[in-house]
Amino acid sequence: MTAWYEKKRQHDDREAATKSEHQAVQKEWERKLEGYQGAKASLKVRDFEFAEDVVQDTLSVMQQGMIVQGAENPALVVYALGKNPKKAKEIASITDPVKFAFAVAKLETQLKISNRKAQSSPERKISGTARPSGAVDSTLDRLRSDAEKTGDYSKVFQYKKQKAKG
Repeated sequence: MTAWYEKKRQHDDREAATKSEHQAVQKEWERKLEGYQGAKASLKVRDFEFAEDVVQDTLSVMQQGMIVQGAENPALVVYALGKNPKKAKEIASITDPVKFAFAVAKLETQLKISNRKAQSSPERKISGTARPSGAVDSTLDRLRSDAEKTGDYSKVFQYKKQKAKG
């Protein structure tokens, strides 16, 4: 009877150790997922959800987990694969977990993060030496109306020559 209790105690100890190890792994996984969610938000790209959907449709759950677990910046890897479906299919075709991990690591080293400069806003006011195109020259208008009445446009031409010189 004592031997049976000793075996039961050892079995219970192994079970407790396995359970605590499983909980530690689960907590680590949850921490990685939270880090992934934070990195996803910090990328500041509009179409991340679309890219993530492409990756979820292309890669298996195990492959997705390997990216989240092993990549230094899993959100960037997911975004890059989502934006390049051909590369995602190529990576998804690797069934050996070790080769898959190395392929993702190699891909991750090739990725670059570059922030685009915001486009400069256009100039608000156009500057130049000429008059704005919508400006009205009342003298020219008066000369033109007089010329229409009399039929003599010589004063209009003379005024225009004077304006061009000045």
